[in-house]
Amino acid sequence: GNFTIGDTVDCGVKRVAVRGAGMGITTLKLSNSANTSLINFGNSTTVTGGGGLYNLTINGNSANNTSGLGLRIQGCTDIDIVNVYATDFDLEGIYIDGASGKTAAIVRIHGCRITGNKRHGIFRGQYVENVTITNSTIDANGTAGNAFCGLFLYGSSSDLVSNCVISGSLGPNIWLHNVNQAFFSNVYSLSAGYEDYRFTGSTANICVIGGNVHSCSG
Repeated sequence: GNFTIGDTVDCGVKRVAVRGAGMGITTLKLSNSANTSLINFGNSTTVTGGGGLYNLTINGNSANNTSGLGLRIQGCTDIDIVNVYATDFDLEGIYIDGASGKTAAIVRIHGCRITGNKRHGIFRGQYVENVTITNSTIDANGTAGNAFCGLFLYGSSSDLVSNCVISGSLGPNIWLHNVNQAFFSNVYSLSAGYEDYRFTGSTANICVIGGNVHSCSG
C-alpha cells in the first residue's frame, strides 16, 4: 500500500528490518512540509549492526518539501538495502556516513533504483568502509548548475560497484574524492554532458574493468 510519513522512521541502534511487498507496491512518501529524512539507521555516537530496507519505494515529495534525505545510515555495520526505489528527495536518495571511532561498514546495496533526487543519488562519506553496490540503476540525479552526481565517494574506503548503470546525472556520473581503493566492474555510465568519472584530491588505487568510459577528469 501507500503510506504518508510525517517524521523520520528512526530504526535507531537495534537490528530493525523494514520490508515491503515490492517496488511500487509498498511506498513510503514524505508528507508535505515534513522537511526531514525519511528513514534513519543508527546515529553518529553508537556503533550498531544488522538490519536493512527491503522491497519498497521511498518518495521524497520534493515539490512540497525543502529538505530531506531518503535513507541515512550513520555508524552502522552489516546493513542491507535490497530492491529499494529511492526517488524525488530534496537531498540525497541514500546517504552513508560515520564519525571518528564510529565507522559505518559492510553496507550492501543490491537491485535498487536511485533516481530523480536533487543532490547526489548515493553519497558515501568519511569513516565508511566496505560498501558494495550491485545490479542497481542510479539515474537522473542532481540539479542543473550544481556539481551533484549519481554516485559520490568521499574519503578512504574499499568500495565495490558492479553490474550497475549510472546515467543522466546533472554533474559527473561518478565522483571520487580522496578515495583509496575502489573497484568498478561492468559499470555502464551514460553521460548527460559531464564526465563519466571525476577523480579529485588524493584519489588512488582505482580499478575499472568492463563497462564503458567515455570521459574522465582528474
